[in-house]
Amino acid sequence: MEKLILKDGTEITIEPGASLGIIETVVQDYLSLAAFAACLTPDNLSHVQFLSGDIITGVYDDMTLCEPHFAVTRQADGTLQVIFGLREQTEQERAQESIKTAITYLTDDQALTVQELYPTWLPSRSYNAGERYRYNGALYKCLQDHNGQADWTPDAAPSLWARVLIAEPDVVPVWIQPDSTNPYSKGDRVMHSGKQWESLIDGNVWEPGTAGTETLWKEIE
Repeated sequence: MEKLILKDGTEITIEPGASLGIIETVVQDYLSLAAFAACLTPDNLSHVQFLSGDIITGVYDDMTLCEPHFAVTRQADGTLQVIFGLREQTEQERAQESIKTAITYLTDDQALTVQELYPTWLPSRSYNAGERYRYNGALYKCLQDHNGQADWTPDAAPSLWARVLIAEPDVVPVWIQPDSTNPYSKGDRVMHSGKQWESLIDGNVWEPGTAGTETLWKEIE
């Protein structure tokens, strides 16, 4: 029996005689195909092994899927034959993957200073909580896992997205109306109506300088 072993230890049974460019496996149905495809993440493909019985026949690093990704054929017994290929990443792809990994570890403050490195929001993507994307010139953080939809843009879906507001500590940003998912915190400073203000509370979503906000914001002389 021959297998493809992914970085996380996932074992995929493959047909004998596979080459990097042509790897064949069989899955039970389209649900199984989706689960199989979900395993082939960039991280899992960063280190793969081919196994024939108990013998390792090949070890490869920094791989990616060939395009088109999959050729799928329904067989007489109802199962699905899946053919796919792997190739080594180019230097440019390696650099992009390194940047993608690095920016996930930045704080929101740091992310705002290099927001051009973050991908653009698209309705066709799947999103995971904590990921950050650009939309209409602003940076947003995903609040919960979901599949994108055209009417769930980051600026129109506050239950799914929060705009990243505060930049690096020595820069005072212009006040922007937040919602309950991304309020200002105690000590945050903003510019509004030509004045600098400091939030006196956590969870601050009120406009500085308006009536009744004397205990919420302090004007900085």
